[in-house]
Amino acid sequence: MINVKRSLVAALAAAALGMAAAPAAHANSADDNYLNTLASRGITGQPDQLIAAGHAVCDNTSNAGGGNIGGAASMFSVMTSLGFGPQQAYFLQSAAYNAYCPQYHVPLAVG
Repeated sequence: MINVKRSLVAALAAAALGMAAAPAAHANSADDNYLNTLASRGITGQPDQLIAAGHAVCDNTSNAGGGNIGGAASMFSVMTSLGFGPQQAYFLQSAAYNAYCPQYHVPLAVG
């Protein structure tokens, strides 16, 4: 249990650093689809920041082994860095998985 907590803390710290240091993103068709998906749920903001967050979600999940810890770290990172609530963070995470790292695909939340 202690190792799981340490792994989660390390993943969260890496997520926060990764999002803060992410380079400016340049939109492409995957980015446009991702931003449109977010906008369909009322999630808007600086496109470069949202795109960087989406890529960070995939990187953080991958770095944590792709399991629940990686997903939790990614959601927490989105919540803290963008000031999102849990539902917005989950939707951004789902949209990022679908756009940028489909190996972690999850159905987009309904409701």
